[in-house]
Amino acid sequence: MSLFSKLINAILEKSGKTDCKNTSMVTPEITAKTTDLITTAEKQENMISGKTTYGSVTLWKTDVDYTNANSIRKRFIAFDVETTGFYCATDRIVEVGAVVFSNGKVIDKFSSLVNPGVKIPQAATNVNHITNEMLAMAPSENEVYPKLIDFLGDALKGETMMCAHNATFDFKFLGHALRRLGFDADILYVDTLTMSRRNLKGLENHKQATVESHFGLYNPESHRAVTDAENCGHILNRLIDVYQELTEEEKQQIEKVKPVAQESELCAFIHKTIADFEGDTSVIRYKRNSSGYVEAYCLNRFLRFRFTKKGNYFIVKSEVELIDKFVTEPCNKTEGGTDFVRVYFSNLLDLEVFAKYIFDSFMEKYTSLIEYSKNGNYAQQQIEKSMRSMYALTDEVAYSLLTPDFERVN
Repeated sequence: MSLFSKLINAILEKSGKTDCKNTSMVTPEITAKTTDLITTAEKQENMISGKTTYGSVTLWKTDVDYTNANSIRKRFIAFDVETTGFYCATDRIVEVGAVVFSNGKVIDKFSSLVNPGVKIPQAATNVNHITNEMLAMAPSENEVYPKLIDFLGDALKGETMMCAHNATFDFKFLGHALRRLGFDADILYVDTLTMSRRNLKGLENHKQATVESHFGLYNPESHRAVTDAENCGHILNRLIDVYQELTEEEKQQIEKVKPVAQESELCAFIHKTIADFEGDTSVIRYKRNSSGYVEAYCLNRFLRFRFTKKGNYFIVKSEVELIDKFVTEPCNKTEGGTDFVRVYFSNLLDLEVFAKYIFDSFMEKYTSLIEYSKNGNYAQQQIEKSMRSMYALTDEVAYSLLTPDFERVN
């Protein structure tokens, strides 16, 4: 799961939106969880045949981010299925393909047609070129799936990442088949379709054939499981490259807006203050703008300060009662005009009296963030975009910046 997905999921959970783990986001450790169910018709069929045991299958859709990109590249399994139709509850898999990648290279493959015990419609044959005559000679589900399970190994325990293009389709079919046949699985996967939409701009569409063409990949048998799976694995490796290049660009952009040493100490003070009130510091970001102001954000700006030769000042609302104990100065129009004042300070301890004001200012924006995050994927993407563009402090780094120099005059 993406780091930003974790943050957004945490926000939604705190807001009481109980279905957040079932939403496909940009960004959890898990972005979507699916547990396949057996249809009523299949239960009746199994009752007639005497079958009473079903497997337990959980599918976890996750994202590639800087915390897992390198480990995924070391080993993953690309997967693809061909089917009789679009609906996993009523249609069947007719071919499976799985390809193991290690450090960018193919090291093993599994490929098999599957006789599902039902006819394949002509419409499906027109796409995958698999015929009923071919399936009549193919091994049955009971022959294929135990071999596939052996091949997938710890990927069915969530220990090796899997991938597919439009992956929810493939893994719902796999999960449904395993559950129906009495096998257990806990599958963690990434979707190269989602990744290509996010990271490849300007393509006509993001179908696998289009992405293959973009990366110069040749597919000798399009819409056959093992060749599609192999090319999907190559696509994932290329997309990780693209992601890491974009991440490096983001790091360089963040360096441009990162507060300098003394400014970082005040950011750390703000961070610690909010943490002391048990506020959610994971959503706080900081940036230094071109005019020399350092601003604290929770999606929207909630605090602002500036270090100058004349003195260091903190901008607060003019209605705050505590300001009469400080040297103050009216704000100019760009700082908020008469509604705000500059409060000059000599060290961070001076600002402790503003702790409640800092926390209340944060919570006002945090409440807005929670409400905005409920507006679906677009809103969540905007939150992620905003967070990615600014400097973040961890609690550990914030406390280290304040120790042992907390009272130092700036």
